[in-house]
Amino acid sequence: NGKLVFLEYMPDKDLNKTVHDIGGTSVPTPSKIDHTDIDWNPQGHPGDLAPHYDVHLYYVTRDEQNKIK
Repeated sequence: NGKLVFLEYMPDKDLNKTVHDIGGTSVPTPSKIDHTDIDWNPQGHPGDLAPHYDVHLYYVTRDEQNKIK
């Protein structure tokens, strides 16, 4: 319904360095991150087949997240 639920970063497993000042987004974001999940994808997934992490910054509660299909 036009509500931002999360932002996702997908750092490659071979990043092997510290990264500062990741660029922002032009999408207006809520001011509070409710929770963050980090998932390891050793085989990748459709859209990014390289082994990588998915870092999800959620702007909704875990209960609200679980209701999303």
